[in-house]
Amino acid sequence: MALIPCPECQAEVPVRSKICPKCGTLVRPIGRGGKMISFALAAVFVAVAVVALVKGPAP
Repeated sequence: MALIPCPECQAEVPVRSKICPKCGTLVRPIGRGGKMISFALAAVFVAVAVVALVKGPAP
């Protein structure tokens, strides 16, 4: 598992952690990743819908 240093106490913290287990400092913002994934999925869905509408029904 990859480790990163805590910005406050420099303890090694797993990359997936949101909070340092030693001092409790936020290591990365909470909730930011979920919005980006939702936006990406919505963009893919819209792209597929547009291609389907432009292409029309299958013969």
